[in-house]
Amino acid sequence: MRHKNWKTYLKIACSWLLIFSICFMNLETVSASEDETSVVTEQEQTQDTEAFTSETDAQQTETEQTSEQFTSETETEEQIPDSIEVEKLEKEIQEATSNGQVPTTKLVEYVDESGNAIEGAPETIELGKISDHSELNISDKDYEFKSAKVNDADCSFIGVYKDTVYWSSDNINANKFTDGQKLTMTYALKEKEKESEISKTEDLEQEKDTTETKESETEISEKSSEQIIDNEKSTEQASDEQLPDTISVQSLNIAMQRSVANGDEQTTDRVEYVDANGKAIDGAPTTIELGNIEDHKELTISGSGKNYEFKSARVNGKDCVYIGKYNDTVYYSTDGVIAIK
Repeated sequence: MRHKNWKTYLKIACSWLLIFSICFMNLETVSASEDETSVVTEQEQTQDTEAFTSETDAQQTETEQTSEQFTSETETEEQIPDSIEVEKLEKEIQEATSNGQVPTTKLVEYVDESGNAIEGAPETIELGKISDHSELNISDKDYEFKSAKVNDADCSFIGVYKDTVYWSSDNINANKFTDGQKLTMTYALKEKEKESEISKTEDLEQEKDTTETKESETEISEKSSEQIIDNEKSTEQASDEQLPDTISVQSLNIAMQRSVANGDEQTTDRVEYVDANGKAIDGAPTTIELGNIEDHKELTISGSGKNYEFKSARVNGKDCVYIGKYNDTVYYSTDGVIAIK
């Protein structure tokens, strides 16, 4: 009986041991499965995180490149502006000067008052204020400054910023030179130079006249009376050809004084009197006295009792301030210095 009971207990114990073994094995299998699932999940999360980070970095890199490109374009545009402050241009000139450089530009032309290029003029101009170029000396000739213009606009300053030339009309803001634009510097011979040239011309003319007169007298003494007449005609023609196209007003005044001393009439019929509408004034004189036009500020028509006030005096559309004669040839002047035939 006891032996049977012992066997029974042993079977029960083995059965429980087997149950516990099976349960324990199942528990390890479930734990391993959970661990594998956790590892797979973590790997997937890591891959998603890396993919998101990579995409974010790519977007950020693209944004930075776009920003850098925009910044570069913006800086390029700002480097060559259409207008700039003169103060900034002055600093550029000071820096160049401190480095031993003389900043200049070739965007310039030198002309006289007629718009003709001045021979021997420089091909460049030093940057800075235009007022620093009030004189121009070329081959012992002295010129005085008249104007500085860019496309008919007055220019008072010229400078360079990043190899781009700018000009200013107010010494505050400067504009960029466009294609084909140049600074036009206009000069005129100083009065002494003009008088010197006119005096030289007159001296040459007098020498020619004296030489021709002597030659003419020699020929006259050797030729017959018929030849004398021919020589007189040729002398008159030569005299007409030698008359200068321009002459100084001072010379005309001297010629007029000599004529007055000789009792010659100092008038010319190269005149017409008109009203403001351009119609001839009835009863107006047919001549005008030589000299300054300002001496004819009033006009009184005898008989009609009408008084007229002076408005203008013009020759071919140009203002006239003086009229005179030289060798019976009438000249007029627009500036009171040089007269034109």
